[in-house]
Amino acid sequence: MSDESPKGQLMGIFAIGVILLIIIGVGLGGFFIKRWSITVSTMKEGLKRL
Repeated sequence: MSDESPKGQLMGIFAIGVILLIIIGVGLGGFFIKRWSITVSTMKEGLKRL
């Protein structure tokens, strides 16, 4: 690995950024899906009680 070419360095930084964004996106997505399913199940329970 030679860091002589600035383009190669830029591509490496860009790739790391994209990977981090994907990880954060998947993490947030999973969190929101979990919260959403909990909300839906509590709403269903509330409707059953009515």
